Amino acid sequence: MISLRFQPSTAGVLSAPISRAGFIKRCGLIKPRRTVRLGTVAMAAAPLEICVKASITTPNKLGDCPFCQRVLLTMEEKHVPYDMKMVDLSNKPEWFLKINAEGKVPVVKFDEKWVPDSDVITQALEDEYPEPPLATPPEKASAGSKIFSTFIGFLKSKDPKDGTEQVLLDELSTFNDYLKENGPYINGEKISAADLSLAPKLYHMKIALGHFKNWSVPDSLPFLKSYMENVFSRESFKNTEAQTEDVIAGWRPKVMVTTISGLSFFLGNSKTFLSPDFLGASVMILQTSFSLPTNTTTLLSPCSPHRLNTLFFTHQRRRLVSPSRLSSCFSKRRFSLCVAAASGSNVFTSPETSKSFDFASEEKIYKWWESQGYFKPSFDQGGGKPFVIPMPPPNVTGSLHMGHAMFVTLEDIMVRYNRMRGRPTLWLPGTDHAGIATQLVVEKMLASESIKRVELGRDEFTKRVWEWKEKYGGTITNQIKRLGASCDWSRERFTLDEQLSRAVVEAFVKLHEKGLIYQGSYMVNWSPNLQTAVSDLEVEYSEEPGFLYHIKYRVAGSPDFLTIATTRPETLFGDVAIAVHPEDDRYAKYVGQTAIVPMTYGRHVPIISDKYVDKDFGTGVLKISPGHDHNDYLLARKLGLPILNVMNKDGTLNDVAGLFCGLDRFAVREKLWADLEETGLAVKKEPHTSRVPRSQRGGEVIEPLVSKQWFVHMDPLAEKALLAVEKKELTIIPERFEKIYNHWLTNIKDWCISRQLWWGHRIPVWYVVGKDCEEDYIVAKNAEEALEKAHEKYGKDVEIYQDPDVLDTWFSSSLWPFSTLGWPDVSAEDFKNFYPTNMLETGHDILFFWVARMVMMGIEFTGTVPFTHVYLHGLIRDSEGRKMSKSLGNVIDPLDTIKDFGTDALRFTIALGTAGQDLNLSTERLTANKAFTNKLWNAGKFVLQSLPSLSDTSAWENLLALKLDKEETLLSLPLPECWAVSKLHILIDSVTASYEKFFFGDVGRETYEFFWSDFADWYIEASKSRLYGSGGNSDSLISQAVLLYVFENILKLLHPFMPFVTEDLWQALPYRKEALIVSPWPQNSLPRNVESIKRFENLQALTRAIRNVRAEYSVEPVKRISASVVGSAEVVGYISKEKEVLALLSRLDLNNVHFTNTPPDDANLSVHVVASEGLEAYLPLAAMVDISSEVQRISKRLSKMQTEYDALITRLNSPKFLEKAPEEVVRGVKEKAEEAEEKIKLTKARLDFLKSTTSLVSQ
Repeated sequence: MISLRFQPSTAGVLSAPISRAGFIKRCGLIKPRRTVRLGTVAMAAAPLEICVKASITTPNKLGDCPFCQRVLLTMEEKHVPYDMKMVDLSNKPEWFLKINAEGKVPVVKFDEKWVPDSDVITQALEDEYPEPPLATPPEKASAGSKIFSTFIGFLKSKDPKDGTEQVLLDELSTFNDYLKENGPYINGEKISAADLSLAPKLYHMKIALGHFKNWSVPDSLPFLKSYMENVFSRESFKNTEAQTEDVIAGWRPKVMVTTISGLSFFLGNSKTFLSPDFLGASVMILQTSFSLPTNTTTLLSPCSPHRLNTLFFTHQRRRLVSPSRLSSCFSKRRFSLCVAAASGSNVFTSPETSKSFDFASEEKIYKWWESQGYFKPSFDQGGGKPFVIPMPPPNVTGSLHMGHAMFVTLEDIMVRYNRMRGRPTLWLPGTDHAGIATQLVVEKMLASESIKRVELGRDEFTKRVWEWKEKYGGTITNQIKRLGASCDWSRERFTLDEQLSRAVVEAFVKLHEKGLIYQGSYMVNWSPNLQTAVSDLEVEYSEEPGFLYHIKYRVAGSPDFLTIATTRPETLFGDVAIAVHPEDDRYAKYVGQTAIVPMTYGRHVPIISDKYVDKDFGTGVLKISPGHDHNDYLLARKLGLPILNVMNKDGTLNDVAGLFCGLDRFAVREKLWADLEETGLAVKKEPHTSRVPRSQRGGEVIEPLVSKQWFVHMDPLAEKALLAVEKKELTIIPERFEKIYNHWLTNIKDWCISRQLWWGHRIPVWYVVGKDCEEDYIVAKNAEEALEKAHEKYGKDVEIYQDPDVLDTWFSSSLWPFSTLGWPDVSAEDFKNFYPTNMLETGHDILFFWVARMVMMGIEFTGTVPFTHVYLHGLIRDSEGRKMSKSLGNVIDPLDTIKDFGTDALRFTIALGTAGQDLNLSTERLTANKAFTNKLWNAGKFVLQSLPSLSDTSAWENLLALKLDKEETLLSLPLPECWAVSKLHILIDSVTASYEKFFFGDVGRETYEFFWSDFADWYIEASKSRLYGSGGNSDSLISQAVLLYVFENILKLLHPFMPFVTEDLWQALPYRKEALIVSPWPQNSLPRNVESIKRFENLQALTRAIRNVRAEYSVEPVKRISASVVGSAEVVGYISKEKEVLALLSRLDLNNVHFTNTPPDDANLSVHVVASEGLEAYLPLAAMVDISSEVQRISKRLSKMQTEYDALITRLNSPKFLEKAPEEVVRGVKEKAEEAEEKIKLTKARLDFLKSTTSLVSQ
């Protein structure tokens, strides 16, 4: 007996017993029982004890007992805590028989009394835990109740013609109709006790019939299929479902006991064999530990020593592993018969032992890759020039968002593809020190301790920031790893690392020496709260409601006034001119005169004209405040106007504002307007929406302010960067962004690189005490060099101090591609091997702020572009195309998405976008691609179960000898196999070309289509005729070889997109020489047979035509029908060779499929279909349906259709309807009527055909 404490809704996580209070805290979902009995929530959390059947295959898991699962489902749905005890029913322990003499499960302990029977228990749970109510009304409780017994009857049936399958189908059909009327659940919209009773039985039916009879619920029962999917996907069901293999073992015919050397083993009754080697060494094997690690699976089950460990048996055929195979099993992972005991121990799972890919495996697989050194560049393969990507360094303060997921996915696709191509591949990761963001985070942390930055001092504050970085800075890195980023983490960089800091100083010094760095007073974006200049990228504009203030300015020496309209009246103290448009006749007479600025004690400013003025905005009169507006500043510099600053750096007004000095800018706005109203100079204040600049970090309104800063002169650098694109030394993808790049660099402004912060690269400039800072300063690489230069220039007695500002974060980032590789040491190995890099992938929104600056700095300092290609991605938006934001509540968390859908599904969804285009992300897309992951897994399961046993060395030798990449082998293959391999080879060429062109969306779509349609829907189904049909071993062997060959190549093509599931599946395949991540990419230009593709497409067309007829006449899925295939001698020749494939895919009666050159005698009594030119088929109608019943059914349908059509025509003939109904409604009714008329014509033709057939039959 094994006792396990289960917590509801925690995905079946096992835990040690914990206190009631602790349980409530961890679970968080417990609902109180009736307070009359227990009174408190804490008491309600006391777990109920329940005894359930232990798994046959895995004794520490729930067994195949639908009645146990029913009770557990009820507990899960009601959030009832429980303590689950596993009972081995094959060897019932004494303690269990004492509490339950009959020895049946489940039994639950209520108030110290053990209660048996699932009906009684579930009713007791309903009474004790009334919320949520699960009781089903009596009239609905019996829905689907007969399904289980009919399923058992069909399962036990040995005669396919005894009618048991039809009886089951009738019950399922009845339940399907019930759900159609009453669903989606038995009791309507909410799940109830009846569902919890039926669901486990349906699950057993699905697994058992699928395994033993290759049977599944037909598509003709859509409501039932939807019901099963809904129930099986509930968290409660996932937490309590039995393992697939356990359900199969539970329904397997009775197990026999075989004794070897005095020990009992349970062996399946399928074709089990015991090798002579095993018989001779059985005692030795069973009594030896093999010197394995403690976590390595051994031959005997650790949970039940009298049983053989099921991990050493195939899921499909229980074969023992011979001792000759054991050593290879334990040294290297082999197929599904053994577990990797070396480096991959406990890392990988197999479709043969796991129902689906476990997302929890992703982190283990990632750590295994990293531990094997696969992320590091390897020069051993001789794959040509290295492929290098510098990762855009995320902010050290960052937390994973969808933008990160986008760049990680796209860059990892490039890296994994090139690694598999054999190129030495380096993806160089790192993080940015993020000056403003990081300083702000630490300042807020200190504020919570009532500490201000200035109280600590610069050195102590910087020390605190480093401490914060060491503690929290790795968060974003670990999150990026969760996305599967195969970076070389041994080369991880941080922009404040010693080496990168040395590069920053070197760059500053060199630019200054060339006269490209200078100090001056210019307009910048000023953050009053952060007390620093910020870059354009760190300013966000938003449309916000405000006011437009109309103010009168008196014309000097005249009674006239000019009225200006402004959104910022507080800046009028900085006005230096009034401007009008030169073609505005309203104000032409005032040009050349002066105006008096209100509230300034009569200060005069000139009235000027300039085309810059928009005469249609406001009153057409513009106040010019060059100290507080970017456009006014440029105009003032052009016209030579003075620049007047009225604002302090904290956002208060200075003494230029007179009585308003010391007041906050927004307080001045209100007070000034009140004073203007009082003096009669206020005209009006009207609502107005304006574009307000706010700090991305602090959120406060940014103030345009003239300030002394350090700048880089950009024109000489931009010229070289423009030339690089013109000469095709740099390619931008997509190409349309070249125009934006050229526009920005052609109109470039000088770059403000200084920031008034303490965290960052301090500007390497020193000033001399007592000297003019603008004239006397020293640029040096360090303080010692600066002092030495000061002594040389000013004498030994001078004192120096360093500029307090730091460099813009973008300055260090602009050096990223080469500073991370060792520059300025150009002799560094990494610099020589990996520079220039190949690709820079990033968002199109920072093309100028980062990409262009890297290009300029790369050319300036290394003489070459830092990368040859730039790939720009768009934004990820929500399903409605809206930008994700917290205010809209539409932010999708990548980590939550990974938890729900898996990393592979997220990556595949993101990668299907187009370069430079925004991508709308929806749950529907993620769900579809999660299904794609499951489809891959299930295909892997089929392939593995179809392959020969590893003990069959002869079969494997023959299988591996088939070289399907050779033309002679390809041409010798049967039609379906030749088609599948040819299509694969065409796909490899197409996909490889798309990878090379960075058309990742095309790669994903083409591979998805080939796998799902060609491989899964067609070839896997066709292969069953070889594997399970009457053909010989050679046919089966060829099919096995093709299945393995195509599937392993699909895994290779998909690996860059979906690395985790593909690696897990790859490791499950036999004879793997290396990990998928480093396996060679498929070769190009492999042979293909175009003629075979055309021929198989004919076979597909014929199959689709027959399937359409079956659907049109509602032929039961299990019914096999007759067919006469008619065509030319050539077509009939190759189609007839694949008679078994055609019969299997079209559900034809193999004994009644005929191939002729002319129509059959009963052609008039058959449905005639044309598949393609020269290929037709005749399907005898009487063999498909009961013609008289079909006539009645079609007649009823026609009558209903006619009634609906007449109603539509009546509406259209109504003048009242045509007059009053909206145009789009009338148009919709017309379209419906036309569609109904067409359907009636087709239905009448079909009915006429049926009637004519009836008359022919009667004759």
